[in-house]
Amino acid sequence: MGERYWNLGNAITGFVVLQSIGFLYTLSDHDKFCYIVKAEGFLTWAGWAACAMYVAGVVFCAIAHRIVAKGTWEFVDGVAAFGQVLVIVANTGGIIWFAQTMMDKADANGCAAVYTKDATPAKPD
Repeated sequence: MGERYWNLGNAITGFVVLQSIGFLYTLSDHDKFCYIVKAEGFLTWAGWAACAMYVAGVVFCAIAHRIVAKGTWEFVDGVAAFGQVLVIVANTGGIIWFAQTMMDKADANGCAAVYTKDATPAKPD
């Protein structure tokens, strides 16, 4: 039973990495990038909130694994759990930093056409 918790912690860590790859792929599309630039503040806080929840999930799984395993805790278990947390924080922080770096250099004029494309045209009088 304890192995299930450990596997769940591994799955959470793997999901974070795959989600980051998906976000980077989304940044490669210019139109989507422009909308992400527009929502930068919200996405930064949402990214850090998700990071905190992923870390909490991995820590919970590590503690549950230890409880179910009748209190046996190997040194390697602690190192692995710390490594998972480190991967989650570094991956999320790296993606947020990378996105913000790109957004700081984004040309607002280049995105203006994307924003106006979706605007409803004004009715002529």
